[in-house]
Amino acid sequence: MKILPFGQHRQTPGNGESTNAQLIAYDGFDYDTGDLGTVALGPLGGGTGWRADGETFWRDADGWVSKDGIVNEGNTSVVDNPASWGYTDSQGMQLDTTGRAVSKTNWDQTGRVLDLSNVDPNKLTTSIVHPDVGTGLALGAGGSEVWISYLGQGVEEHKMSVLTITDGFAPTINRRIEIGRPWKLLIDGTEDPNFNSAWGVRDLQPGGQDRPIASTGNTYTDKVFFVARIQYNDPGDPLPGDAANVEGDELLTVWVDPDLGSTAPAEGSAAISDFVLWNHTMGGIMFDGNADTFFDELRIGFTYADVAPIAQAGLAGDFDDDGDNLVDEDRFGLGKGNKIE
Repeated sequence: MKILPFGQHRQTPGNGESTNAQLIAYDGFDYDTGDLGTVALGPLGGGTGWRADGETFWRDADGWVSKDGIVNEGNTSVVDNPASWGYTDSQGMQLDTTGRAVSKTNWDQTGRVLDLSNVDPNKLTTSIVHPDVGTGLALGAGGSEVWISYLGQGVEEHKMSVLTITDGFAPTINRRIEIGRPWKLLIDGTEDPNFNSAWGVRDLQPGGQDRPIASTGNTYTDKVFFVARIQYNDPGDPLPGDAANVEGDELLTVWVDPDLGSTAPAEGSAAISDFVLWNHTMGGIMFDGNADTFFDELRIGFTYADVAPIAQAGLAGDFDDDGDNLVDEDRFGLGKGNKIE
């Protein structure tokens, strides 16, 4: 598996090397309460790393927008954080989740497109063609990897509620990856059209053709810190069970409730591993489905450190991971001049 270097080498605490982690996009959903597809972005501009022009499948998008302008009022809403919200890892480190969250209570598709203008071109590839928009750049160059994380908790068992990774153009007809509570998924990884009671992943293909589905083993009511890594490949890069990998398929790995900080969790601790995806790219994110579920603290980055910061306030690395009450931003290349001791 080829993994291309990006910028400088990552630093592990104490080795004296500089780092260059890169957060691609973030949203904590700290907007006025109301439908996510219509709320004002507020003084922070609505998170970071998102496009604010009309060249998207959402058409004239400026913020989170309901697909085709159809707003199912209250179905994907900004709400105050639910009771006992937040995440504390096994070491007692906390993810900062102050503010508000997203609540999905019924069917709606509300999405946003990534701003990739500052991303290393070696990490990008040309997305598939859409008849109305044409081609465009998306994450997914062979040899790169992308990390995604969010905090989630389900309330209702029936039906689906997922965070969907799309190519960035037409998510209802193009291939996409569902990470959350996919339709029909049970705890043991089997399917039942009348229930979906588990957290997991699903690979959906053009025309609605179902590809693999897998469960993390967590029931829908579990509050989960969901972390996914996609490893993008070139044709010929070997995959588990497919040494030839003629089409250049991707590999998805999922962790649930890993420790926060700069060190990626061990491969053996993954809840889902060796999950092969069919030739995806990533240009946008969409909330989809109609099961009652909360989502918060969405992050997309090139390293684990980008998507698992401790006690942060919206920027990767804005945390104190060595307990000295000093923010360790220099360690992650943010250049704010904080001393690391």
